[in-house]
Amino acid sequence: MKKFLTTIFFLMFISSCSSNNDKEVMDINLDDKKIFIEALKYSKEKKYKEASEKFKKINEELPYSNFSSKAKIFDAYVNFQDNKIKDSILLLNDYLSTNPSGKFSEYAHYMIGMCYYVQIADSDRDSGFTKLAMEKFSFIINNFPNSHFTKDSKFKIDYLKNNIAIKEFNIGMFYLKKNAPTPAIKRFSKILKDFQGTSVIPETLFRISESFLILGLKEEANKSIEILKYNFPNNQWAKESNKMTNTNVEEKNKKGFFSRIFK
Repeated sequence: MKKFLTTIFFLMFISSCSSNNDKEVMDINLDDKKIFIEALKYSKEKKYKEASEKFKKINEELPYSNFSSKAKIFDAYVNFQDNKIKDSILLLNDYLSTNPSGKFSEYAHYMIGMCYYVQIADSDRDSGFTKLAMEKFSFIINNFPNSHFTKDSKFKIDYLKNNIAIKEFNIGMFYLKKNAPTPAIKRFSKILKDFQGTSVIPETLFRISESFLILGLKEEANKSIEILKYNFPNNQWAKESNKMTNTNVEEKNKKGFFSRIFK
């Protein structure tokens, strides 16, 4: 991931010094250019603290430099690489506040999404970063459809949606194992409604059918199994469902069906 960001980072630098900006480069004060090149050198050597100090020097001491906005966005990058995520977000938002349609605006939005993304611990913990990351990646997809970052943004949204679905599924299984089918059905129904295409859909259909059977709702259980078999005919849960279709739930309990499932 950081290799990808590094590549984009230096492509941005090359782009910023392309023929369309020749006049800008000529207008840059020699001290600005020297400091900026030194900062890039430190960044390439992974001396992120030194690089950040140089980029900050441009912004603080030479705020009207033609390199000022570039220094801010590049400073955000080295802070990200140095795991100073909060500082990176502040710099990116600061850049966007003064350059909402600037040359690096799509990169700034993407990087803010990445800052939230790297703070997501796992699917069992929700600190709010998942929602914030998804909002930023969705912003990229909707506002920069041809961006270099659109494909990766779509991939990360799919990954995060799958994580949320797994979390919901685990909660549903907790209730089901506690013989509390009603709250389990609520969780499983949410997955089927909001998280189509995620990896847990086949087993969710199977487990919601189990939950309906516990409540004696055989018709609803059979409908879920039919959907499972139609959409995922070769899935292991479709095959497993053959053992429970049209079987009385009380008979299953006598045979130890649920104890086998949850062992």
